[in-house]
Amino acid sequence: MRKLSICLMLLFVAWHAVAQKQTYTTQSKAAVKAYEQATKYYDSRHNTAAITSLKQAIDKDAQFIEAHMLLADVYVDESRYDDAIASYKTAVNINPKFFPNNWYRLAQIEMRQGQYEQA
Repeated sequence: MRKLSICLMLLFVAWHAVAQKQTYTTQSKAAVKAYEQATKYYDSRHNTAAITSLKQAIDKDAQFIEAHMLLADVYVDESRYDDAIASYKTAVNINPKFFPNNWYRLAQIEMRQGQYEQA
């Protein structure tokens, strides 16, 4: 009986771990779908397609912080620093405490662009 209880408990824990979904700052399924497609594009280094998908995600939910953050990262990879600054600023304006590293990345890019007072 004890072995059965342990097995059931382990099975429950394993099922629960697998069943958990990624949580995002949006409730829009369309925004999540576009964002997840963008991550696939970005991982494959198809940055233009990633930008398009991220803009679609943001069009579905302008408060979708993760989409703004990834868009900023793609812009950095594309050396589009002014666009990256704008995307990071949007992300931190939505929720300054969501991912504190955004402030650091924003300051790095502002320094690179010679925007010392903003950094």
